[in-house]
Parts: sequence; structure tokens; C-alpha cells
Amino acid sequence: MIPVTLTGETDEVSLQATFVLIEQENWNLPEENTLVVVGQDDFIVDGEQQVTLVTSSPITQDVNYGSLNAIDVADVLITNSDDDQFGLEISTPMPVSESGSTTLISIQLQSIISTSTRIDFFNNDPDEIALDVAQITFTPENWNVPQYLEITGVDDFDLDSDVLATVLVQINTEQCYSDYCMLSPILILVPNLNDDFDTDLDGIFDHEDNCISIPNPNQEDADGDGIGDLCDEDRDGDGVLNNQEVNDNTNPDDPCDFLFESATLPFNNLGDCDNDGVLNNIDTDDDNDGIADTVEGNFDVDQDGIPNYLDLDSDGDGCFDVQEAGFEDADNNGVLGEGSIEVDAQGRVINFGGYTQPLNFDDDGIPEYLSFSSQISWITLPPTSVDFNENMSITAQVSPAVGIRAQWQINEGSPEAPLWQDLEDDFIVSGSQTTQLSFTNADSTFGVAQLRLRVENPLNRCQETLVALVDIGPSELRIPNAFSPDNDGVNDFWVIEGLGGRGEYSLRIFNRWEMLVYRSNNYTSDWDGTSNAQNSNNRDNALPDGTYFYIIEWTDGSPVVSGYVYIKRRR
Repeated sequence: MIPVTLTGETDEVSLQATFVLIEQENWNLPEENTLVVVGQDDFIVDGEQQVTLVTSSPITQDVNYGSLNAIDVADVLITNSDDDQFGLEISTPMPVSESGSTTLISIQLQSIISTSTRIDFFNNDPDEIALDVAQITFTPENWNVPQYLEITGVDDFDLDSDVLATVLVQINTEQCYSDYCMLSPILILVPNLNDDFDTDLDGIFDHEDNCISIPNPNQEDADGDGIGDLCDEDRDGDGVLNNQEVNDNTNPDDPCDFLFESATLPFNNLGDCDNDGVLNNIDTDDDNDGIADTVEGNFDVDQDGIPNYLDLDSDGDGCFDVQEAGFEDADNNGVLGEGSIEVDAQGRVINFGGYTQPLNFDDDGIPEYLSFSSQISWITLPPTSVDFNENMSITAQVSPAVGIRAQWQINEGSPEAPLWQDLEDDFIVSGSQTTQLSFTNADSTFGVAQLRLRVENPLNRCQETLVALVDIGPSELRIPNAFSPDNDGVNDFWVIEGLGGRGEYSLRIFNRWEMLVYRSNNYTSDWDGTSNAQNSNNRDNALPDGTYFYIIEWTDGSPVVSGYVYIKRRR
């Protein structure tokens, strides 16, 4: 083995091994005993550089070679030829066009520098191309990092042919390194392709023409989609093809007149469907009903061809959304508020509320403005008049019966000037908020009264309330002229019908000698032929059989009722 080292410009070459090993069987085969020396690129323009390969004393067990020393082994002089040069690597640009396309050119130094070097660019054809920078600078730190020049095609608005524009690349002599200062300027050729064509001969170049194939010098574009109306298959931008709108009998030039189910294209929303001065694409309430578009949604619940956010009656039940949502619409036109309205910059009606959670009376998760509701109607009206009875019921029927709101009221004024007050359930009244009203042990308060039943449909706020009047009057007096109080369970009491509910009164009963034997101010049909007068002579107050005379007098001055009753007991 013979060790080797390098002396001189050791960064010019490198060794793949630090020794040469000669095997016994290869002592006479030079091709088997080689040492590879590799030239190194230092990116410095320094000409040819020499390096000496120095051999050392052999290391061996062979006595013949073991006595050799370093001077007995030859040293080799190696020359590394320089391939570095001062220059620029510039990529070839791609063509640009007058439509404004661009190309990138990469620029890189070919050798290392020790001071900053600036490169200036000069545009020889500013009418054809534009440069993004006027200069770039390389430093010792970034000399080998490519930098870029962006070139953009410029439209000269002339019907000319393609043009070969030029850019001059030149080293700035006041800021450069060594021989870079001596580099000659370089000319870059950039083709700028002409795009100034006018296919339809309407005086507008194709690259600016919004309808290339059909002459349209005024460039009408109603929906603002960049396609001229004469070429636009959906010129109002409502998502429905023009031909389809003709079939649908809708206006192909009105972005607010279309059938929702016919839409096959994107909706650009550039119209002003509520005419409030705010375009739909900005307007957050496109129909001014007080319900935000995001809440109404891009659906068509009633399948009438109008999406909810444009439909003033989304469920098609004949009641405006604004009213079913519980918002103000005094002039009944489906728009939030009253009269001439104002909107904010987002198209929301101001000064009239709205934009809160829409009503949902039945708590089914679907607000009433999206829930179709049939109008309620009478199936059976309550009777217009009812005879008073202590225990009585008044019944009516409506359809549909689910979801209604019923309320019985009593007139505390007069028929000419009524003052209606809601009835409430108590120990006498029940069912005051249903269509069946019941009384238990009613007193004279209800004997002569006027009631009414109001039935509302909270699911359809546009329907008028159903109202039915009921007059309660005194029943016909039915006073028997005989009874038999003998405790046999048959006709034991003097039962008067129709006495209650007629107001305050006094009932008195006399014998044939005109002596008072019974009196009551609140008769409950419980007289069993006994006396409650103080002048009774019978120990058990039982009156003898016979004829007795009664008189009923009302404190309000109503006509007196009188007659006789016969008591006959079985023996």
C-alpha cells in the first residue's frame, strides 16, 4: 500500500482514496492499480490550476519494497482546466399576446462574484410589451439563485400582425464585479401575438367583444355576466334559458319573472326584485317581507314557480308571509310596514320591526308562513237563543278542529253598546276556551245574558275570526198545581221549572185563610208541604191536605205570578 496526498491548489481536485493498494497477483497489472482524481468546479474564473499528487513510503511486508522511501516513489503533477466564465444564463421567453398574457424569463450568473452586480432592462417596444421590473441585482450571497423578469403583452388596438418586441439586457458599469463589467449587452426577442380581430365586423375587437359572432356595437349585457344579450342564452341571468321562458310564458328580460323549477343555469342574482334600489346579490330581503332570505331559503314550498325568498306567500294559503310571521303589514300588501318604506344598505326594511323568529303556533318546527293552513268554517253553529238552566251546555263545531283558538265571552254592556269580557273557567263555568261551554249550578247572573263564541285560526292570521251570538233568556215558567209529599219517591216535592235566572224574587204560599205558611227568596224546588212560617200550629210543620195559594213577586217589577197548588197525601 502506497499512501498519497495533494499539495498546491487542493480545492481544484479531489481524491476518491488516500492510498493505492497493490495486491501480489496484480503487481504487473497497472489497470488494476489506479487512483481516481476528480476535478472540482469552484465557479471562479481563475484559469488552469496545478496540483501535485505526493506519494509516501510504501507500507508492505515485502522485503524488496519495504526498504523504499518517499523519494523512491514518483510524484505526479495534475492540471485542472478552468471551465468557468463570466456570463449570463437567460432562458428563452414564450410568446405573449395582446390579450395581456405574460411570460417569465429566468436570469442567472455563470460564475461567483465578490461584489454586487446590477443588471438593467430596457424595453425597446413599450407599445407591444411591458416589464415588471427595470433592474435586478445579484450579490455574493445569491449569485447562483435565478431571478425573474415578467413580460406582459400590450394591446395596441391596431389591426396589425404579430410583432417581435425586444428587451435590452445590460450590466450596469457602475455596480458590477470584475469582468462582468465588460460583458456586452444582450438582446431578448419576445413575440407579441396580435389578437385584434373583429369577427362580426361590429367595430369591436374580439378580445373585448362580449358577443364575437353577432354584431352588437352597443354591447348590451343586462345580467352583467360578460356575455352580450344577443349571444346570451339566459340574458336576464335568472337561471332559465330564454327559449324556456318563452314556453313558460315568463319574461326572458326580467330576472324576477321566472319559474323556479325551470332553472337549469346558475342564478347571478343581479336584479332588484323588490324595487328597493338594492340589487338582489346585496339585498338580504329580496321581497321586503321582513323575513331574511337566508331564513326563507332557496326553495319553492308551494310549487308555484317562485322561490320562497321572492314569494310573498310561500305556502300558498292566501295569507302573506309577513302576516303569518307575526310582523306588521297595516296596508295588507305583503310588504313589511306601511306606505312608502325605507331600506338600509343591505335591503332590510327599517323602522317597522321584523327580522325576528317567525311565529310557529303549533310548535311543529315549521313556521306558519311555510305551513299551509285551510280556513276554518262552521260545521254547527251554536243556538242563537238558549233557555236558562242551572246546568246547561252550549255546543258548536268547526272544521278543522285542530289548532284553533276558541273563546267564550259575555256582554257586560248592553245589546246596543256591548262590552265583551272573556269568560274564565271556575266552579260554575267550564270549557270557556273550547267550542262547548258548560254551566254547573248557575245563578241568576246568567239568567238573562248575551254570550258570543269567537274562533280564530292562529295558523292563518289572514282569516277573519268566526263569531256566533247566543242569547240566554229565562225559561218558560212551569208551575204544577198539585203534588203528593208522602215520601214514596214520586212527586214528593213541588217542582217549579224556569224560575231560576229571572232575577231576585220572593215566593210566598198561603192557606185558604190567607195565613203565610211558606216563603223563599231562592227556591230550589224542594218544598215538601211543610211550613217554615212562625205561625205554624203543627209540631212537625206538616201542612194538612188541601188547597194553597202562591204568589211570586220580582224585585225588578216584572209581572207578579200567582195561582194555587193542591197537597194530597196518600193514606
